[in-house]
Amino acid sequence: MILGVFLLAGQAVAQEKAFDPSVLSVGGKKAYERLLTINFFAIGGIGYGGATSEGEASLRALVGEKEAVGALKRIADEGIPAAGLYALLGLKTVKCDCLDTEVRGFRARPAEEITAPNGKVIPSDHVSTMTGCFSMIEGKEEVLKRILNGFYDGWE
Repeated sequence: MILGVFLLAGQAVAQEKAFDPSVLSVGGKKAYERLLTINFFAIGGIGYGGATSEGEASLRALVGEKEAVGALKRIADEGIPAAGLYALLGLKTVKCDCLDTEVRGFRARPAEEITAPNGKVIPSDHVSTMTGCFSMIEGKEEVLKRILNGFYDGWE
């Protein structure tokens, strides 16, 4: 009986990790695919016109999906660092009780170098960000702290 409980629990965890993007709407799938590879993090108006970044627009679309939590968890697990930060912000926005677990997983992921939009190689513990007209390279942990401390609350 105890073995059966453990097997069922293991299956539930495996099913939870096996998110299938086909459950998303057409717009949700596009947002999901874009967020997986987004290479900079920007919330709020950017550029001279104060435009919404692709990442923020994609996150808005994805947060509105019925299966948003599954999609965001997968992005946090598999996306490049900027994507993971967007996903964690999304999980915080939808008030997922999984946020702490996903943050621990994000922090434990192996480091990887990323190429910024301007062609520069970003150190593995940093991420390209943009605020207004300013593009920066910041520590991933600093951006994550802003997310967790509520700096971006109300972005949606």
